[in-house]
Amino acid sequence: MFSGSLLMGIIKERHTLFLPWLKYSGILLALGTVLLLYSCILQIVVYPKHFYKQLASLCLYIVILSFGTYIKCVIHSLYKEVKKSSNQNVPLNPVTVEAPISNPETRQHGDYQQF
Repeated sequence: MFSGSLLMGIIKERHTLFLPWLKYSGILLALGTVLLLYSCILQIVVYPKHFYKQLASLCLYIVILSFGTYIKCVIHSLYKEVKKSSNQNVPLNPVTVEAPISNPETRQHGDYQQF
């Protein structure tokens, strides 16, 4: 549901559709960080002999949280661009329209002018 909202926001260039995904991912990243810290402390206290296994799992969790943070930052920067362009009423991807040249005497086959 949140990803669908994000996709529609990207396609239709509506910054308000980004917000559910941004809030949801922020909550998940915050919970992931808290759970990471809790599990590290718990493993060190309960299983102090398995330090290398704990270190490997800690590194994996840090990589996953870092990737999630990176994706959230990318989407947030896109959100700011879409919001800025919607405030200026300028689309991010302008469409060019080609029309035939209006003077038939000077027009050659296949000539078009851009607007």
